[in-house]
Amino acid sequence: MDFGDDPLVSTHYMSIHSRASQALHPQRLGRLEALKHRAQWSKESIDYLRDHNVTPEMCVAAGMTWKAMAKQHGVDSLIAFGFRWPAMIAAGFSGSDLQSLSKHQMARLKINAARALECKPSIANIARLGLSAEELSNAGYTADMLQTLGLRMENMVDFGIPLQSWMRVFSFKSLADLGFSSYSQCANAGWSDAEIKLALKPAALPKPVQKAAAAAGMPANFTFQL
Repeated sequence: MDFGDDPLVSTHYMSIHSRASQALHPQRLGRLEALKHRAQWSKESIDYLRDHNVTPEMCVAAGMTWKAMAKQHGVDSLIAFGFRWPAMIAAGFSGSDLQSLSKHQMARLKINAARALECKPSIANIARLGLSAEELSNAGYTADMLQTLGLRMENMVDFGIPLQSWMRVFSFKSLADLGFSSYSQCANAGWSDAEIKLALKPAALPKPVQKAAAAAGMPANFTFQL
């Protein structure tokens, strides 16, 4: 703004203009002041960052990582501060961070299976979420997706989900493909006797084969072991 050629008048009105700008745009000025000290943001409290109009996106741009911030402030405080999934991913949120979230926090952040895959979790990370078979399915996890992540007979136990629930909710095409092949291996993995017997239960032959077996003098309910 041009305040004229008179230095006294110019200085007077420049001061007035500056005070007016501060009154009209306090957030912008506060943010500019905060930017000068962005190297110190990692040492400041959430209240300081909020009072100086620092946003989660600005924290990410300043190189602050999710792991460090979560350790310093806690996940709930970061969510209340305004962190949402895109900014969390940009801050380096990983599969190991995912497993530390509570069900309530995941609900607040609207983390479904598709979002969870963005942080590249392992099957162990998913198991430690403590979700039931129904909750996994409702979040968008499918049998194929879980198997792609590495779901096997040995680590299915870590989910704490009964085999009956796995079978009812996910309708796996073949338990044998998941590694349910011998009683001893299943027992060593931690499955109960009833669950092992269910997993290894002989499957009925297709009807045409049953008819052929009957014609050959075999029982109509002849079965084979998977």
